[in-house]
Amino acid sequence: MNIDLSIGHEKGPTGTATFVFVVDAKPYVVSCAHVIAPSGCSIGDAVIAPGLRDRLEPRKIGLLEFFIKLDSGANFPNKFDFAIAQLIVDPLSLKYPKIDLTDSALPFRDDSVTFKGRSSSSQGQII
Repeated sequence: MNIDLSIGHEKGPTGTATFVFVVDAKPYVVSCAHVIAPSGCSIGDAVIAPGLRDRLEPRKIGLLEFFIKLDSGANFPNKFDFAIAQLIVDPLSLKYPKIDLTDSALPFRDDSVTFKGRSSSSQGQII
């Protein structure tokens, strides 16, 4: 699966998948809660790819498994913005869009990183 895969909630925004992990042979995808777990969502809701905003034919790729409920307010009151969906398709079948990872490296504690999403980016540090 490409780490810049366009995904979204079945009724909501479009964003970017960040990474896939496997537990007990079950694949999961991580994204921002504001992307796959918008206000009013429920565990078990469909996660689709590509996201609705991309105006391509989406398909159901997973089910919302966990999310951090986001609080509204000034100055970004949430310390975390992430959600997890269990994939119901083979992660290797998700190939939209294609990117080149030849310059990728393993992250280490205290490394500086730049996060690039579909419509935003920020910088941080691995803790």
